[in-house]
Amino acid sequence: TKKEYRSMKKRYLINADESLPKLANMKLVDVTVDHVEELKDSMRELGYSTQTVNGFKNQLSSSFKYAIKRERLIRNVFSQVTGLSKVFEPPMYLLDSELRELLQASKNTESELFINLLSFTAMRFGEGRGIMWKDINFETGEIQVLRQVQEGVDGKVTSLKTKSSIRTLELDSEMELFNILRAEKVKQKRMLGIGFSEDRLVFSAPDGKPLSENYFRDRLKKVQVDLTFTKERSWSFHTLRHTYCTLNLARGVDVMVISRIAGHSDIRTTYENYYHAIKGEGKKVSTDYSEIIYAKPINKISVK
Repeated sequence: TKKEYRSMKKRYLINADESLPKLANMKLVDVTVDHVEELKDSMRELGYSTQTVNGFKNQLSSSFKYAIKRERLIRNVFSQVTGLSKVFEPPMYLLDSELRELLQASKNTESELFINLLSFTAMRFGEGRGIMWKDINFETGEIQVLRQVQEGVDGKVTSLKTKSSIRTLELDSEMELFNILRAEKVKQKRMLGIGFSEDRLVFSAPDGKPLSENYFRDRLKKVQVDLTFTKERSWSFHTLRHTYCTLNLARGVDVMVISRIAGHSDIRTTYENYYHAIKGEGKKVSTDYSEIIYAKPINKISVK
């Protein structure tokens, strides 16, 4: 879509990582197959997923097709480059020790609240940005996920469209996340005075408009610099969602519960993305079932 293209163009061309080819500064007629191959390989080396790399390549290919249609170009160099093979890649996640270090490193920084919110709710990036004060019940610990801030230049606030995405998260109102939320609310009330409203986005500029994508990403990078651990691929705020799902499934939380919290439309999505975290369930089931049937420990037979 037009929105997706604008978002990808801004992230991978205009504000691209220094390691990526500077295609944004080139004329369309000067882009060659070698440039496209270099872009694809560089994105992969930086840790972008197969889906992201192929999706971006396809978006640019569509743009070149349109240029050909308007007689601005003769050929589409992107159509001559194959995408990455769609081999399943487990989503990037942080170990529990790494998450603790991240939370500690974020203390008293501008990103502390947002990092805690995503770490303990599994919200998507846009959903976290779309939370309003009226969505948070400080008495019961419930947070309603009803809207999102769209990625892209405009940053429009829109309602969530799918039934599964619209959900109420049940948390402990005494957990540290709520302490940080309470402190932020007091701070905003003091700063804004009569300008404060329950309809206000928790993460907003003084004029009430949503904070930009770069605001969040730049502040995460500042925290990442001080971390002692490194990952084999780059990671972002979305990694906190994967971390929540992976670590909770690994400690035995029911997959249906995680699927509902994550707002997945189909439980199969949860299984397909996080099967690596629940691989040991077969052994546990067989052991439990065996103990139920025999009602006592089974004497092992030596095979020596």
